[in-house]
Amino acid sequence: MIIVGIIIAIVCWMLGLSIMTVALGFYLPISTTSIILVGALLKLLIEKLTKDKALRETRLSSGVSLSSGLIAGGSIIGLIGIILHVTGVLSNRVPAGFVGSNGMAVILLIIMAATIVIPLMQIKQPARKAQKQ
Repeated sequence: MIIVGIIIAIVCWMLGLSIMTVALGFYLPISTTSIILVGALLKLLIEKLTKDKALRETRLSSGVSLSSGLIAGGSIIGLIGIILHVTGVLSNRVPAGFVGSNGMAVILLIIMAATIVIPLMQIKQPARKAQKQ
């Protein structure tokens, strides 16, 4: 197994791919990596829609802060779910999440993507101070 990992790392290095990104793709479950892909696509969308370089950097840095908050919030919700399960509030017989259909999950994903992209696109360039002459 270790030798296979070394071979994959060498091939990634030869292809110019980020070894850590590929390793995370192998290590993390698809539910996590798919959300990382959605985040990368939203970042690409903001980069393509913003022509001014300084404004693009401002919007992307705000997006990084927002993403960090979403990661922390997801972790907290996971902990709350564990506490509810351990205390018996939730049991294996109580369905949680989107059961049976992913249609609602797709709708929720579109709504969440819009609530992330729209505020980031409304960030304007900070007013530049008048240069002294």
